[in-house]
Amino acid sequence: QRLQTERIDMYWAHMEDREQSVADVAETFGDLVEQGLTARIGLSNHPAWYAAAANVHAQQRGAAGFSALQLRESFLHPRPDTPVEGEDHPHGMMTIESKDLAERCGLDLWAYTPLLTGAYEHPERPLPEAYEHPGTDNRLTVLRRWSDSLAMKPSQVVLALLNAQQPTITPIVGVSSVAQLADAVKATRFSLPEEAVEELNAAG
Repeated sequence: QRLQTERIDMYWAHMEDREQSVADVAETFGDLVEQGLTARIGLSNHPAWYAAAANVHAQQRGAAGFSALQLRESFLHPRPDTPVEGEDHPHGMMTIESKDLAERCGLDLWAYTPLLTGAYEHPERPLPEAYEHPGTDNRLTVLRRWSDSLAMKPSQVVLALLNAQQPTITPIVGVSSVAQLADAVKATRFSLPEEAVEELNAAG
């Protein structure tokens, strides 16, 4: 009613709720699709096994399953043994398992906070402690080299790299100006040279 629409395009289960069974969540969200209230349903901040289990249950019922998985992903990666500041859930990071599930089962991967709240454009902004390790410095060096070579902003290279992954990762970008939106759109439409993709992915 607040959106003044009869149907939305995507409805997310925002965070895993251990008090609810996987079957109940799958059925509740599947019913929303059947009722015509949403075209698609997705899982945000859920582990890969949860998405797989929920969709097996939906398939057994002949109901709509979750078609997208939304997790935190960027060019820089935090240390796995250190929680990211401000994250209060254990399954927010994109993993090898979630990427494998998406590729094998046809789920779309969406990445939130891909630009680390502007850190790529503003080096003076300190990164969370979890990103303080040698791999960060190495990856930033490679990123800045390609940014200069391609005459693109570092954040644009990051967005273009996400789109170049297999499976493709769709970035969810927050902007504060029309110019930032234009930069983001341009980046997602840009195809990085294969050499850049290989070197950026291998940096660490």
